[in-house]
Amino acid sequence: MKTQTDNKENYLDKGLSLFVRKYRYELIASFSLVALILGITVGAIFFKQAQSKVVLKTTSESAQSLNKERVVYVDIAGAVKSPGLYSFTSSNARIKYAIERAGGLTKSADLTWINRYINMAELLVDGQKLYIPSVGDKQETGNAGSKSTEGAKININHATKAQLKSLPGIGDVYAQRIIDNRPYQKPSDLLKVSGIGSKTYSKIKDLIEAP
Repeated sequence: MKTQTDNKENYLDKGLSLFVRKYRYELIASFSLVALILGITVGAIFFKQAQSKVVLKTTSESAQSLNKERVVYVDIAGAVKSPGLYSFTSSNARIKYAIERAGGLTKSADLTWINRYINMAELLVDGQKLYIPSVGDKQETGNAGSKSTEGAKININHATKAQLKSLPGIGDVYAQRIIDNRPYQKPSDLLKVSGIGSKTYSKIKDLIEAP
């Protein structure tokens, strides 16, 4: 014999069944919409996480690239305590550090010439020959574009930027271009350097030598 409780449960079941049948399309659409929103939300979260990882990786690679310093090799000779071939990174590739690495200047170093013609802050160039003269050496003064009293010429393969700038018509930009295009087999090779034409070369050809 059915009780009153059983009758209520049957009534609820029938009512729920009728509701589902009547609004089944609306319910399906609602569940689909909820699922779509949930899927989009979860996808957006994963996308942001993946994007963050890519940004972090790219930043890390860029930092590593910046930290990878350029290495230059310089032959240091003359009035230094330990002449020889030395390597430098881009952070310490200055003439000052090159002289320090070579043990510093000897007592015979021509300080007057060095203070006048060597720029301690000048950047070193890969393959450069850095010669430090002693007192009494035939020195490449290149004063105002003239030959020294000893008749020495400026070697365009070994000269510092300051020495090159002492040549007539050669400023900071052209001096750096000369350094960047080393080595030279003969003085006339300077005509291959951008900006140095026959007019400029005619002014300096008797003041320079190579190799």
